[in-house]
Amino acid sequence: MKDYSLHAIIVCTLVIVFLVIVSLLPDYSTSFFSYKRSDILSDIRMKQKLKKPDANKQITVDTLTTDSNAIKKSKAGVILPKGLVEIEDYSQDSLYLQPVYQKLNSLSSLNQPFRIAFLGDSFTECEIMTGDIREMLQEKFGGGGGGLVPLKIESAGVSPLAEVSQNSIESYSVVSKPGSYAFQCISGKYFIGRNNSEFSIRCNKFKAKAANAAFARLLFRPLHAVDITYSKDKMSWDTVHYESDPSLKMLQIDGNVNNLTFKLQQTDSIILYGVAYDNPNGVILDNLSLRSNSGLSLSSLPNSTLNEFNQQRPYDLVIIQYGLNAFNTTGNYEGYKKGMVRAINHLKSALPNARFVLFSIGDKGEMRDGEIVTNHLVPEFIQAQKEIARQSGICFWNMFEAMGGDGTIARWAQAEKPMAAKDYTHIAPAGGRIIAKQFVSSFLFEQKKYQ
Repeated sequence: MKDYSLHAIIVCTLVIVFLVIVSLLPDYSTSFFSYKRSDILSDIRMKQKLKKPDANKQITVDTLTTDSNAIKKSKAGVILPKGLVEIEDYSQDSLYLQPVYQKLNSLSSLNQPFRIAFLGDSFTECEIMTGDIREMLQEKFGGGGGGLVPLKIESAGVSPLAEVSQNSIESYSVVSKPGSYAFQCISGKYFIGRNNSEFSIRCNKFKAKAANAAFARLLFRPLHAVDITYSKDKMSWDTVHYESDPSLKMLQIDGNVNNLTFKLQQTDSIILYGVAYDNPNGVILDNLSLRSNSGLSLSSLPNSTLNEFNQQRPYDLVIIQYGLNAFNTTGNYEGYKKGMVRAINHLKSALPNARFVLFSIGDKGEMRDGEIVTNHLVPEFIQAQKEIARQSGICFWNMFEAMGGDGTIARWAQAEKPMAAKDYTHIAPAGGRIIAKQFVSSFLFEQKKYQ
């Protein structure tokens, strides 16, 4: 028998050499692209060059630079409750969220929904945090339904919100497979269906309000003529014909819409965005999470598509939660700051009636002296995010502080009932509920300032 041991040694050597070379490449960031250095010894490397932090000093919002304008309203007489993390307002008049609370206060008489877009990365996959925020706000202000559900769910096609199955549907995203940017929407995803394509969405009842939609709307562009056949029970079917038209369309289906099936017939291709589960009033929250997204791609979304969505599915509040995929080991975030300011201003221009809140990253761990502690660059990155909010003239909420500050991710991950993953970066559903409660408390406290 031929001895292949030498081949194995050569392959292993080449792999090691490649990894060493990659580990020597520096972090690199531009306004459109971020590369994070890979360190194969990161879990055992001693960070001897770091100044050891004071064990008695906590990394909190007080250790970060805060613009005095951001706390003007609190100083005007509204007392911030202990433990609450304030939403910092970096607009010129510090009344940035006034239209938000004016509409919420009038929802019962307006007969229209208050719609929230939650733009995030893998931190909010599987409805972590966002599902709880939606449920709490719908409990407070009314409404129901789980918002926009894409035709592909990153987590093996299953989430607590809905299960999606499909046949002959092509998926595109700004992160992995952009396709044509002309079709990209605010979610950063679109899909192409062809003749005889089929897809089904079954809503799960993990949250009572989310499973209580009054109707569902299929969002699509009939690039070619198409017959869309749908069923709510796979027994009786209805068909709607659309002529070729590249503009955004919505097919509304009323009644019990928790188990829908769609078939595309007599067509070449159409663009699909997903199915929105909504109510005519109350709060709607679209969880538009996209794994590996740094947020920089928002500036490449076409104005024409954003404007169409703003006409047919306008947002009142846009929450932006990115950062994990731009965090690097150099501490140089100038390119990221410029890119995110450009991206946010692009969205503000396309969605003129929306208000924006930027979340900081949460706690992120690193190995130091044999223990998992808060990464030494977390405060610096959060400061960069504050500067993004300040330059954009929007609001900022410190999620790191809301989690509990220094060392939280290690405590959560190592708890008897874990509230975070052992990558010491992502949170578990239990941790998401804690952050959701903190944000909703901050959001409702902010409302008092405008009353």
